[in-house]
Amino acid sequence: MKKILTALIVFLLFLMLFHACSKVVNEPELELIGQIEFSIDMSKFKSANEGGLNKVVVSIEDSIGNIIINSEEFAISNSNGHYSIEPISLEQGNYQIKKFLVLNVDDRIVYASPIFGKSSDYSLTADSAAIFFKITSDELTIINPLLINATGYTPENFGYESFGYEIAESFDFYIGAFIFNESNQNYELTDAEISIYDPYFLVYSGLLESKEGVTTTNFDEFDVLNKITLPENYKDFEIEISKNGFLINTKKFSKEELRLHRSAQDNGPLVIILEKCEDLAPTLTTSTASNITSSVAIGGGKIEYSGQFQIKYRGVCWSESPNPTIKDSITYCGSGTGEYSCLITGLKENTQYYAKSWASTDCGGITYGNEILFKIAEKVNIDSTSFDGSAMILAYPHKQLWPDATVFFENNSLSDADSYLWDFGDGTILSQTTFVSFNQYTYSKYGRFEIKLAVTKNGHTSVDQTQIVILEDAN
Repeated sequence: MKKILTALIVFLLFLMLFHACSKVVNEPELELIGQIEFSIDMSKFKSANEGGLNKVVVSIEDSIGNIIINSEEFAISNSNGHYSIEPISLEQGNYQIKKFLVLNVDDRIVYASPIFGKSSDYSLTADSAAIFFKITSDELTIINPLLINATGYTPENFGYESFGYEIAESFDFYIGAFIFNESNQNYELTDAEISIYDPYFLVYSGLLESKEGVTTTNFDEFDVLNKITLPENYKDFEIEISKNGFLINTKKFSKEELRLHRSAQDNGPLVIILEKCEDLAPTLTTSTASNITSSVAIGGGKIEYSGQFQIKYRGVCWSESPNPTIKDSITYCGSGTGEYSCLITGLKENTQYYAKSWASTDCGGITYGNEILFKIAEKVNIDSTSFDGSAMILAYPHKQLWPDATVFFENNSLSDADSYLWDFGDGTILSQTTFVSFNQYTYSKYGRFEIKLAVTKNGHTSVDQTQIVILEDAN
């Protein structure tokens, strides 16, 4: 009897052990997944976007040297000057960036990130460090890689055996803005804002620097100031210089003409004279934010103006801190007086924002409306993988001559979304709750317009954008 009882106990223990082992074998391990997002800071570059930043090429290696991502291409999104790519999902652990290239629309390299310790040019990596990062489960890691303009360098300079892509060609010139000083009866170098078009679409925007003691007579001795780099693949450019209290200066140049403004041995740096002006400031009222989702909202304002110039630009600026200005995030909403609305995009979920309407005249001054406060909604906790990047629009023609100002827009987005918000770039918003394949819109004035489409489904929003231009004349 004891033998039977002992055998039974051993058998039961064996069954329990077998069952436990079976559970361990059959139950899959829970994957610990986090995400990485690459953010591209263009603020330090005095160069054009080489025809538009289009994609990045990335290679990532894990802590034991396994290549996890091998020279994969990722599309770049531009939200009001903030460049980034969609977050990449990786298992929890430690990683290193082995390649990071930024390409333009021609698939040519504009910027590259040097590999620390392998670059043949120490000056490229003197202020950098190897890009190591850690992925934590259910967290987003944001990386801002060190980027350097690749023009004039070789792959070896950056620590690569080969880029696998050609480097975008570009050229440089020097420029300065000058205002008249009544006290010494001389034109002196001043700071100003500069925008350069191709000539139809924006390829560069930034600030021109000033330096005490620099005048039109000795400017060629300081040609290290305000060096601008532009893409080689354009023939003509339109340069717009603006400063508060001075008339906006707009001039057209060919690529060959700009090439001559490099040093005293050529034509010397390009000199732009700004004329002083006086004007009445417009009155602005900022609209309450509406149609708020997890990443976009509708903003706008109303402009009243009785001055002698035109309202050249208007829009909305916003920030996570009080008192936003156009130096923070900004959107353009056409021109002219009256009411206007536009999409505010690139917002973070569950975040509070401060916003103001703004406007500028041909006299160059910026006027702001009252400040408003709004909060972005939190994303609904559902699987939205298939929804990312769903917004997609086509516009044609992209360029036409006034007064023929009707443009057709094709909606290639999801057909079962909850809402479609069209921003036609001139202060007009079209809201649709059902899918419409084609929309047409007639502009009431000429100009450059940025069109956006925000597609929302189950609280998740995807945005696409494009540009069109209505030309004043054929020249």
